[in-house]
Amino acid sequence: MRKAENIQRRIAGRRKDIHGLEKHARHSEGTTADTTFTTILNVFIIIPLIMTAILGCGFIWIEELTVLDARKLYTPVSALSWKEEHVMNELWPVKPQEFLPERTFEWRRYLYLVVHGRLNEDGSYPNILN
Repeated sequence: MRKAENIQRRIAGRRKDIHGLEKHARHSEGTTADTTFTTILNVFIIIPLIMTAILGCGFIWIEELTVLDARKLYTPVSALSWKEEHVMNELWPVKPQEFLPERTFEWRRYLYLVVHGRLNEDGSYPNILN
């Protein structure tokens, strides 16, 4: 008799466990779907829209950040050439009606010069700054 009672208790306990699991599964089904939809919405729609808005704000300043002047682009701000040019312009201002061959540095023409040494045996060029 005791054996039969023990078996019935076990079966009843397992039924409660199964019933609890089914109840939990039914309760979490909607939650899982909602959570998945919210995650997809956040990752693929909302976050890219926010990132686009934030990163797109950089185009507001694109004109003032674009440097087309070769002097500003390739001459450091602390270079002495800026001070020298300022002194030259103060002491000897250029007059548009007169031509001075010695003042041709004021024409502001630039060239791009690439200097390299002879090719080394390993296929690289030597460092000309050494």
